[in-house]
Order: sequence, then structure tokens, then C-alpha cells
Amino acid sequence: MKSVLTVFALFAVLASTWQPLSAQNDIVEKQVMQIGLLLALDGYELTHEIEYDNLNEGRYDNYYFSLRQGWSYKIYAVCDGDCGDIDICLFDENGNEIDCDETSDDTPIVSVTPRWSGRFRLWVKMYDCDISPCRFGMAVFGK
Repeated sequence: MKSVLTVFALFAVLASTWQPLSAQNDIVEKQVMQIGLLLALDGYELTHEIEYDNLNEGRYDNYYFSLRQGWSYKIYAVCDGDCGDIDICLFDENGNEIDCDETSDDTPIVSVTPRWSGRFRLWVKMYDCDISPCRFGMAVFGK
């Protein structure tokens, strides 16, 4: 009987953590869409597939994509309710920093109008995450 109760208790704990994860995904997706709508009102359109990922506090990752000469881009990230600060920096193919948003917030945005078409790198750091890993999304809009 004790083992049945233990299994039931474990299941209850796992089930209770599943809902917040789903809710966190919803929060991130809604934020991505809200900012995207604001950019669309300014003439921007989604130019790349939206990326969703997870990072633990203090960790970072790099994401690569091609940008076209003459287009103006806005690249932003948003994170879930457990995230207090996420930072992004954009680098060109030569490793030169183009723009960086390291302010203490959970909606960083960088801008670029490339002088040439090429491959760019977006550095994403989860600076503050209360419950790791934190879910985030990022999108590239251009006009």
C-alpha cells in the first residue's frame, strides 16, 4: 500500500509540473505574437521561422541565420514567467558586434540593416531564471 501511495504522490508531482510547462510555452508564444503584431504595424514581416528553446540561468547559446543586404531587421527574444532577464547580441560573419541588448529586461531587441548579405550569429544568454530551464522564443522581422 505504501508503494502505491508513493507512486501516486510521484505522479501527482509530475502532473503538477506538466501544467506550468505548458502554460510557460503559451506565455512565450503569446509574447512572440504580440511583439510580431506591433512590428507588422510598422511594415515588418516575419522573415525566418520562429525559434523556441530552453536555457538554464547563466547559460547561453548561439543561433545562426542569413540576412539580406538592404533589408532592415528587428530581432527580438521573449521568455517565460520564470525569466527576469534575457540578453541578445548580434554579430556579423566576421565576429563583429552589430547590436547588443543587455539591459535588465525579458524582451531584448536588436536592429540591423546589413551592408551585405551574409550569415549572422545571435548570441542569447539567460541572465536571470528563477526556475531553470527557462523557455524563450526569438523572431526575425524585416522590411
